[in-house]
Amino acid sequence: MIYQATDVVNYAQGEMAMFSTYLAWSMLNAGVPYWAAFVATLALAFAGGLLIQRIVIRPVERAPVLTIVIVGGTSLSGGVGSMWRTAVGLGIIATISNGFNILNIDPDYQNIVKGAITELMTTHPTAVEVALGVVNANLIRYAQASLERGAAGIFLSVPASTESLTLEQYERFMRPFDLQLLQAIAGRGECHVLHAHGERLYLDRLLDYPVQALSWADLNGGPAIAQMRQRSPLTLMAGLDHVKLVESSAGLVRGQVRRALAEAGPTRFILAPGCSLPTYAYPPLIRAAREESAKG
Repeated sequence: MIYQATDVVNYAQGEMAMFSTYLAWSMLNAGVPYWAAFVATLALAFAGGLLIQRIVIRPVERAPVLTIVIVGGTSLSGGVGSMWRTAVGLGIIATISNGFNILNIDPDYQNIVKGAITELMTTHPTAVEVALGVVNANLIRYAQASLERGAAGIFLSVPASTESLTLEQYERFMRPFDLQLLQAIAGRGECHVLHAHGERLYLDRLLDYPVQALSWADLNGGPAIAQMRQRSPLTLMAGLDHVKLVESSAGLVRGQVRRALAEAGPTRFILAPGCSLPTYAYPPLIRAAREESAKG
């Protein structure tokens, strides 16, 4: 829920809740009446959460993950990354973002600085590969641990598109690490999903990934479900326009469902949006999609 709301993985959520509980306990022990302590704790927790969202989370919602990790957590000479150093890296990126916002610097220029990793691919490619190797090794351990603890599969999002990087960069800095991760979890779990993220995909280079299902935005860049069915034997995940769903009517959503089911056929298909839906998506629209799919 936290990730869906902020687009940032927040492992400190439990500690934040515990701190609020500690505040309430401290006030009660100090003799503050129960309801006064209750209201004060709610107010302090709300204010603290708002400050964290504004100062820490919001500035890095769209910061490149690898930039944060390299700035703080990962040695370019190899080794295991540190969560605390990564937190420092996140803080550095957040500070830079806040400074840019205060100075009213154009977001495009902000992205140039924060996304320096793209430049590093050209100027220091070997160092980037080493850093990616460290990041990927940790990601593999995380995926394996998740599967050992009962996860049914891994959802791997790969921005293999012209909007994110060139084909040459994808071949060197993305594809080998994707395949290394997927090979490391082969035979574990029941269903691994590849999400091809982007509109102008390097689709031909994704079709041989060892997964059980393929997710992509058929209505935002394509290809259409019928075309993908001819190109891949995998279970397909698509059908709903994730960009315009929040502006759509229930009738339009139902029409998207009917079209998707007609193109996909009766098997090996999961109705899904082309990417994540906004957290403010109107629930009746989602229910309309579910109800219409049940008819098919």
